[in-house]
Amino acid sequence: DNGGGIFEYLPVARIVPRQRFERIFVVPHDVDICAIARGFGWDAVRVQSAASFATALSHALDGGRHVIEVPVDRAANTAWHVALYESVRTALHRGTRP
Repeated sequence: DNGGGIFEYLPVARIVPRQRFERIFVVPHDVDICAIARGFGWDAVRVQSAASFATALSHALDGGRHVIEVPVDRAANTAWHVALYESVRTALHRGTRP
C-alpha cells in the first residue's frame, strides 16, 4: 500500500478531512523494496497475481533469503476489510438471536 495503510483502520481516518489525513498519516515511502532486498544479496520479486505469488513462494520455500512484494491498493484493501468485518459482525449477531 506504499506505507500508511494501517492508519486507515483508526477512527482518525473517518474524522479528519481526507486531504489532511493523507498528508499527515499516509506518508508514502516510494521505495523499491525489491531493489533494497537485492542490494543485500537476497532474492526478491514483485508479484502481480495469485499464480505468480504461488511460484515465488514455492521458490522461497526452497531456502535462502527471499522477499516477495505484493502490491496492495490501499483503498481496496480497506474496503475489503470493512466488508469482512461487517460480514462477521452480521453472522455473529444472527448467531446470538434465538
